[in-house]
Amino acid sequence: MTNLIFAGHFDIGEKVNQVQKETIERAKVLDGDLAILIGDIGFALGLATYAKGGLDAVVEGYKIRLVQADCNASKCIAAQLPSVHEIPSIIDEAQYKKAIGILSERYESVLDSLRSGSVGEVKAEYNKIIREEIVPELIKDRLTEYGLEREDVNLYFEKSLRTKVSTRTRGSGKKPRNGMSWRRLTQFERKDKAAYIGDQKVLNERGMPICRGIMLALFEKVARMGYDSVTYVGDSKYALSTTRAQKLYGAIAESGELDQFKSLEFKNEFYEMHQSRPDQVVPVPNAFLP
Repeated sequence: MTNLIFAGHFDIGEKVNQVQKETIERAKVLDGDLAILIGDIGFALGLATYAKGGLDAVVEGYKIRLVQADCNASKCIAAQLPSVHEIPSIIDEAQYKKAIGILSERYESVLDSLRSGSVGEVKAEYNKIIREEIVPELIKDRLTEYGLEREDVNLYFEKSLRTKVSTRTRGSGKKPRNGMSWRRLTQFERKDKAAYIGDQKVLNERGMPICRGIMLALFEKVARMGYDSVTYVGDSKYALSTTRAQKLYGAIAESGELDQFKSLEFKNEFYEMHQSRPDQVVPVPNAFLP
């Protein structure tokens, strides 16, 4: 059995905590290939915001997302947001400063556009710099913090998975031309811009992919790479979104309606900080999981 172990999920521009580090250490002793899911969806906007308005502007941006998004309500693994009072403490300003330094040294005109609020004028170049230069540097730093080298781990990116969800759900006709389209599923349903597979929402009311859709695309990709088992070692706050996506994947695989959904065996370990000893990471018993 070929096992892929997910641990240490982190977001670009945010600090990693002791739970995230502990999941990596736990994953290192398990049998299988190590993988990390990286939250890279909002960093380009966050950096542009930081360039123009500094840390306070980034914090305000988080607060707006907290009000507008349905991430916390659905416990979205892709962009689950903290409570308002926690926002300043999770932002890793050192990563923002490093990214600004790269722009200042190599792309001063792009940085000037960000500072003036004219990001649209340099959007294509800016996104390429983020993708090809800044994000790889920040990931390297985070892997070092985890005690890992790049060759030690498989990396998966939420932004590319989000694009995959959009591709899999695109169209409105009754007979999708794409043989891998999720719209071929009997239980796929559109409600205006939102989309569901059974009772699980994969697109929100604005037509944007959310946690379960992104995780479903992740598991689909893992199966297509030849793995037949997935072990998820993560923070307990991701338990609901992870287990529901796994259940949905299993139902699709069992239905046999889409060939790319090969059978996967799932195992999970969830951790959290001890409530009375905040310096200690402890496993969460299955009985206390959703």
